[in-house]
Amino acid sequence: MPQQKEVWELQLMRYFITHKAYTQVRFVNTVKDMPEEKDIWLANPNATFSVIHITRNAQTFNNARMDQIRAQANSLFNILKRQGQLLDISLDTEGSYIDNGEITSIVIYPGCKLPDKVLSPFPDLNLVVFDVEDADSEVSKLQNQVNDYAMKNNNVRERQKREIAQSFSKTFIIAAAISVIISIANFIISRVYGVSEISASIVLGSYYKAFVVIFHDFWRLLTAGFSHSGIFHIWCNLIALYSVSKIVEDRLGFVKTFSILILSIIIGNVCVLAGDKNIVACGLSGGIYGLFAAMVILFWQAGYFKVPALRRSILSTVYMNILINFLPNVSLLAHLGGFVTGALLTLIFSSDSEKAMKINSAISGVIIIAVLVYLCYRNFYLNTVYYGTDYEVAKVFSDMGFKSISDNIITKVTAYYGR
Repeated sequence: MPQQKEVWELQLMRYFITHKAYTQVRFVNTVKDMPEEKDIWLANPNATFSVIHITRNAQTFNNARMDQIRAQANSLFNILKRQGQLLDISLDTEGSYIDNGEITSIVIYPGCKLPDKVLSPFPDLNLVVFDVEDADSEVSKLQNQVNDYAMKNNNVRERQKREIAQSFSKTFIIAAAISVIISIANFIISRVYGVSEISASIVLGSYYKAFVVIFHDFWRLLTAGFSHSGIFHIWCNLIALYSVSKIVEDRLGFVKTFSILILSIIIGNVCVLAGDKNIVACGLSGGIYGLFAAMVILFWQAGYFKVPALRRSILSTVYMNILINFLPNVSLLAHLGGFVTGALLTLIFSSDSEKAMKINSAISGVIIIAVLVYLCYRNFYLNTVYYGTDYEVAKVFSDMGFKSISDNIITKVTAYYGR
């Protein structure tokens, strides 16, 4: 059964082969009774470390082992027709950084701290290895990715296409496709029927408290996440979703990541409904903040906050996202609700969470939902009305041929406001 070290090994292979143009080299054992070589050797004559050695064994420095590594590295240097630096990587949770001039030896594990000499050519190497829940499926996936890349390595165009495709998470692809389709429809409706993009977005499912209160359109708590108020709005959200969804999905998988996105959108909009303002709200930001919270929790569990450089990077991102909430037309309640939802779900989903943490997170989630339901019930009324918006939405439905929906809007809105 595959262990986490095998996953780390394949994660490193994928990184060096697909992103750093290294090639795997296999040695043929011609010495009788010599144990089979199971370590990984990679070579790139143009890299700072032209030869890389990866082993799952614990870091040891006896003379026999160092002589063997040095001999095999020299044979690779001869093939490359140049002398270079050797990077020796041990997939160990203990060990130290050793640089004797000939061999630079490091240990790598999730959350480890690497020396500047190694981070200089590989600045993101800290983030390459991470634990997964299903080691079997992850090993199979990584092996297929490495093998597919090796088969197509000579085709530059195919390699570029594959690298681009691998950079997209399933969560991003699905959410982006739905959002783009709805945004195109929003643009068409606003232009064809001569209404504002806000009214068009309400037609297509944006959150609008008046319609939730009067028509009980609770489905808008979800659909609002995929509706946007313009090109700039959707562009900013998709850029944010692109990076954070990939990080979370690589660690939790598609089902859990997409669940965090959807539930964070819903709970974020429930928080908006719990407020007393009659507003229109739309966008993926509640779900994005949920995934952002998931990323922070996963980094914390992986020990990344113990590394000063990573801690500064993560905290600067946190500060930036806090400041965003003070911009105009930004829903603080949706962001807060999404963030808390994402944090609790990640603590429940993550294999690194202790059982007590999972139970306490679930209990906290139930309490929060109960409080939100009470606040929604208490504030389930309209303190302001927007007749123009309501009748503009009704007109769009009428012009689109849905006269029954239009008549229902006018009748119920008039009756509610006439109380």
